[in-house]
Amino acid sequence: MGIFGSSKDDSRDSSPASGNSDARAESLPPAPPGGSDRVLQPLTNALITQALTAMELKHFTDSDGDVGATWDDFIVYFFRMGEQEEILNIRVIIHRKFPVEDVLRLQVFCNDWNRDKLWPKAYVRVAEQDGRPVEAQVIGEVVTDLEFGVALVQVRQLISCAVGTGSSLGTALQELETL
Repeated sequence: MGIFGSSKDDSRDSSPASGNSDARAESLPPAPPGGSDRVLQPLTNALITQALTAMELKHFTDSDGDVGATWDDFIVYFFRMGEQEEILNIRVIIHRKFPVEDVLRLQVFCNDWNRDKLWPKAYVRVAEQDGRPVEAQVIGEVVTDLEFGVALVQVRQLISCAVGTGSSLGTALQELETL
């Protein structure tokens, strides 16, 4: 018997977790009322760019095939992660750089932010040159597991959430003074 009380034979598993991508698409429920933007489908870069286009947000695809969008104070990347690329990681990279002497203060800032805010989760990244730290930067992330599919309207909502809260993170960082 499985974790959730199922006695299903795992060797014949056609669930999305089984790795069978055809089964994954077949396991999505029928379209709900309200239009095609509410139909669940697998997460793809095409779906991400469709959402960005529908939101009238300028975007690009980089040489690695990752989708991104740029604002004045930050850049946002939309990464698909996981075995089936079913996890959407929206990464907000704040343009402002800090001296490495500010790392501890930035970590305290991020801990406070993460305690008080739901999104994005923030952390400090230290860039190195020739093996030595040269500058610090704050990154925010909104991560969502979409293993069972995602609707276009939901992708738009996730993007809106990440961009809006990422902008708030950038504003809060602009208010920090360098040591």
